[in-house]
Amino acid sequence: MQVTFLDVRNAVMAALGAAFPDIPVRGEENQESASPSFYVRFLAPTHTQESGRRFRRVHPLAVHYYPAGAAANEEAYGVAEQLTSVLQQVTVAGQPVKGLGMYFEMPDGVLTFFVQYTVLVYAPAPDAPAMGTLDQQGGLQ
Repeated sequence: MQVTFLDVRNAVMAALGAAFPDIPVRGEENQESASPSFYVRFLAPTHTQESGRRFRRVHPLAVHYYPAGAAANEEAYGVAEQLTSVLQQVTVAGQPVKGLGMYFEMPDGVLTFFVQYTVLVYAPAPDAPAMGTLDQQGGLQ
């Protein structure tokens, strides 16, 4: 499965949009603050070679939720509860990917929900043959 970093972020944004159709979902390129809204950003993605052409990509994400209304804390806790189900599994490049390591915090009245997705990607096979030609000579004595 060939997956880009943006594929994972877009899958999370799509899952949020489907679960919360009345709340805008923004990415890093659009940082306007409106309430209520979601803002999705990467923390520190990694790309590590495992074996040969196989690589493990870990996509840690932070989903910020800006609540609106007088009962903002209660609203944010309710959204955190929903996010554990909504982000438990997202579809990336047609394949389900599980969300792991979920937790949240709420500094300054803004919910920050953390989740990470791990996918294996494969580098394309080289076009060159793996081995050249071999000339062998031998005989019996």
